[in-house]
Amino acid sequence: MWGGAGRRPRPGQQFRDTRPFRTAGRAGRGLAPVQSLPAPESVPQPRRAIGVARGVTAARAVPFTLAALSPPPNDEPVGAPPPRGCAGTVAVTGASGYLGSRFADRFAGAGWEVLRLVRSPRPDHPGDRRYDLSEEIGPDLLRSVDVLIHAAYDLTATRREEIWRVNVEGSRRLFEAAGRAGVGRIILISSMSAYEGTTQIYGRAKLAVESATLAAGGCAARVGLVYGEGAGGMAGTLRNLSRLPLLPLVGGRAGQYPVREADVIEAVMALATTADLRPEVLGVAGPDPVAFRTLLEAFGAEHGRRPRFVPVPWHPLYWLLRAVERSPLTLPFRADSLLGLVRPAPGVPGLDRLAELGVHPRAFAGATAAHAR
Repeated sequence: MWGGAGRRPRPGQQFRDTRPFRTAGRAGRGLAPVQSLPAPESVPQPRRAIGVARGVTAARAVPFTLAALSPPPNDEPVGAPPPRGCAGTVAVTGASGYLGSRFADRFAGAGWEVLRLVRSPRPDHPGDRRYDLSEEIGPDLLRSVDVLIHAAYDLTATRREEIWRVNVEGSRRLFEAAGRAGVGRIILISSMSAYEGTTQIYGRAKLAVESATLAAGGCAARVGLVYGEGAGGMAGTLRNLSRLPLLPLVGGRAGQYPVREADVIEAVMALATTADLRPEVLGVAGPDPVAFRTLLEAFGAEHGRRPRFVPVPWHPLYWLLRAVERSPLTLPFRADSLLGLVRPAPGVPGLDRLAELGVHPRAFAGATAAHAR
């Protein structure tokens, strides 16, 4: 995403505009269409990881052709930062969800105009706009938006083809609409489940969305296991699980990368305001993996419990969950999520780059300790 009518800025050059966070030549900055994504069965496994270091691109990690949307070299900043002391307009997809609502509140508190892109707009929320990943996007949805934070992901989709159609193709449509509207920056909320070689459907889908983000000139934030007071997502599931008197221990030696909710929010704020945003993938998580057992013990301590564990081999549990998922029953935990626990990412990408932006995700010190700070 560059200022000017189709021009790239020279290194160190910024295009000035009287409006905060917008680049000049808004009308001439449309994006070329991305080729349609293949069905996941025809997607080859990536040959190498999406690059996060300077000069490394994501060309071989994508499950579709990116020739029509080549991002600028990673040493060129994307968009332009807002003038000092001035905020802009941010659109947040999934703003009714756990992390999306936190981002919306943080930006609103910092003086930004916040557009909450949600499935069911509320009459008492004037900033709500209807948005659904599975639907076409109207021309006015992203009008006058400076920063797009894409936090939406439809977890109700379970079949591979449906996941690709809704989440991957839907994200591609969103980024194309952002290009037509002249949005200055795109920030994807991705997951540490997205890494080269993952067999998890969710992780592979996030990898594909990351590739589309980089092609659109955006930045992808791979967020770890988010914990904090009232945390949702996987941390919320584990917190509820820790209330049981006897806990199944699956993949007890596998290490997750937890991150405090406050650190994630500040990392996204830094990406939205830095003068040096690049098309890259950055991990937003603590630097060291934490054993699954340690996480459950920390969550159990919140309730004054000292969990008792029963080791359970994960393969039979995985196939049991798969069998139940074919029935009308609805489970709070899926087989695909189990893969994310027992086969975690090998490391956190781009922590040095994140530190350059002034963001230093803190190491896990126990969920209760985090609440006190």
